Amino acid sequence: MSEGRYRDFVPLEKLPADWPNALAAFLAPISNLNLAAKSANTVMAPVSSQTQLSLGVDGLWRYTEVEVDAAVPSGAAQTFDICATTTANKFKAPTKEGEGEADETNYAFALQVVTHGTLPSGGSIAAAQKVGEVDWDGAKIVGLRQQVGMLRSTDPLTPTQPLVSMAALSVVGIAGATAALAKLASPEGGNVLLELIEGTTAKVRVLANGTIEWVGGPSLEHAGSELIVAGKLGVNEAVTLSAGGTSTTPTEGDKTTKIATTAFVATAITNADAILTTVIDGELALKAPLASPHLTGTATAVNLTVSGKTKLEGELEHSGSKLGVFSTAPVVQSAGWGTPTPPGGTNKTVLTYESTLKNVIDAFETLKATLKSYGVLGA
Repeated sequence: MSEGRYRDFVPLEKLPADWPNALAAFLAPISNLNLAAKSANTVMAPVSSQTQLSLGVDGLWRYTEVEVDAAVPSGAAQTFDICATTTANKFKAPTKEGEGEADETNYAFALQVVTHGTLPSGGSIAAAQKVGEVDWDGAKIVGLRQQVGMLRSTDPLTPTQPLVSMAALSVVGIAGATAALAKLASPEGGNVLLELIEGTTAKVRVLANGTIEWVGGPSLEHAGSELIVAGKLGVNEAVTLSAGGTSTTPTEGDKTTKIATTAFVATAITNADAILTTVIDGELALKAPLASPHLTGTATAVNLTVSGKTKLEGELEHSGSKLGVFSTAPVVQSAGWGTPTPPGGTNKTVLTYESTLKNVIDAFETLKATLKSYGVLGA
């Protein structure tokens, strides 16, 4: 290039012929070039219906309104360079006095994928410039990096959808770097940063406030030290809450599969204890106390043994055939009172009678008189 691009100009001085080239080289990084993978072995620079691609190719300003692409050479896994190429400027001298030059330059550019560290040459190529790199695994494109160009900040990123036969494109940062690899900024007043689409239906959106929402489903947002899930959260694996977790306490009496908080369990235990106490107290109220029991109705006992002093008030009735009062092993007398010889020796009395309590009392009086006659009791 001529040194003319670096010198100062004086007013009204004619610009050197190569000055536009210097201007093009200065503007080259401000290209709207947008590289993408067209197929498993082809890279492209797509063009929308309302724009044109432009860039400076080694000082030559070029543009195109049609898509340009280039195939990756076959071979072993390696990194290739992506270059933009163009032909030389062409101006036709005026044929008449006063006419300007006729511009016959072909302002289109092409892409070419070459061995890393080299530039395309030969043929009609007048200038070439590296614009990106492509990673090749020996069969397909696995990575793509663009090194020139600058899209408007409000333009959405629209990368080409990867084919089934190619791996997803990846961005790898430098080890130890703390700067972000990519930033997404919503337009002024906008809210959606990223939208994941299946077919033509939006599935997931990332909002400018940090909220992640599933279209038609739950959302996930951050508020202070809390991560809030709006909707149901399903966890397929065991969850450990190292610092203890909190949950909304279910309504008292809830028997669903909701999480039972400590407050819910404490209330349930308190209620159960109150119910159990009422039941036990009611049952105990129906039982006679051990000390001085008061029995009502009909009391039934089998093989009842009474020790100590026994006091009977009122009448004593029995439904069996025998009633015996004895001081040692009983001897049954079925008819009338008598004084048979008791087993075990003399001076013992066995009385039996089939009668009421009154007859028993009379029998005791007879017994008393008998004992006195034996000299057991005093007069």
